[in-house]
Amino acid sequence: MKYSGLAFQMLAIIGGCAWLGYWLDGKFSTGPWLTIGLLLLGVFAAVFQVIRSLTKESL
Repeated sequence: MKYSGLAFQMLAIIGGCAWLGYWLDGKFSTGPWLTIGLLLLGVFAAVFQVIRSLTKESL
């Protein structure tokens, strides 16, 4: 059950970054570049958060 919370947290981080990138692309007419960049940043942030959470639990 505690790992399902991690999945929702990853989904929220990645989805939030993708939405922000999409919104910024529309505002600044930068094409898909901000969406792609923030999406990658969100994936790295989500993976980092999961690793940090799992290593805290094992200590």
